[in-house]
Amino acid sequence: MHGILNCYDRIVIAGHLQPLSYAKGMTKYLYKEQIRIFDYKEFAQPLCDLVCENAALIAQEHGVEIEFVTKSNETYIRQVIK
Repeated sequence: MHGILNCYDRIVIAGHLQPLSYAKGMTKYLYKEQIRIFDYKEFAQPLCDLVCENAALIAQEHGVEIEFVTKSNETYIRQVIK
């Protein structure tokens, strides 16, 4: 394996979170939990921070560098994974 690329538009959600993997399911969940769509960022930020911290810790333990790519750049990505 040469590398792993991850980004939020390519996450595969399976198991008990499947209902959250499409817009209507997520909307239903937020409504049930009484979370306004405009408050979603504040709702999700602690989990996002936890995931980022855990990823950084795992990467550090394995001597791997995490690089955030802000634009979809297929040429750059191909160079990185070669």
